[in-house]
Amino acid sequence: MKKHLLLISSFIILVISCYAHTEKYKISDEEVDNMFNSAMEVNMFETIYVSPLSGTAINISYFNAEKSYTVASILGIFVGWLGIHRLYSESPFTVWGIYAGVSMGGLCLGIAGSRFLYSGLRYCSYLASCIGILGFVDGIIILTGSESDYNTKWVGSDKLFNW
Repeated sequence: MKKHLLLISSFIILVISCYAHTEKYKISDEEVDNMFNSAMEVNMFETIYVSPLSGTAINISYFNAEKSYTVASILGIFVGWLGIHRLYSESPFTVWGIYAGVSMGGLCLGIAGSRFLYSGLRYCSYLASCIGILGFVDGIIILTGSESDYNTKWVGSDKLFNW
């Protein structure tokens, strides 16, 4: 029964494909050139939103927008050990990479230390978890501060400790 259904469906697809007209799907080189000449030039740091109702394009610049200190504080509190709040605040890689690298390394050492019962590895993981606590403290400090304080001290900062 399955073979018959497969055979019938293949035959139907074959018949439909024979009657398809490909002439309307051909694109000339002139149409492609006109499309590229009439296109708007876009910077890679800008996002273009095209309204579905009017069809007009609107520039939305992500990187020039002010960052919300509420979002940064929530990120710092919940995933601060990964340094996501520093990534959101546009800090250089050396800053948020320290958070992520030391925390993930400590997590791996903690797993290896608990597995093989090496006490030295466990103590290294405890030390690395302190970096995770720093992210939590960063989130609390950002939350208790003001938005202008956040935009001047934290956004784009290359310091590890901004307290």
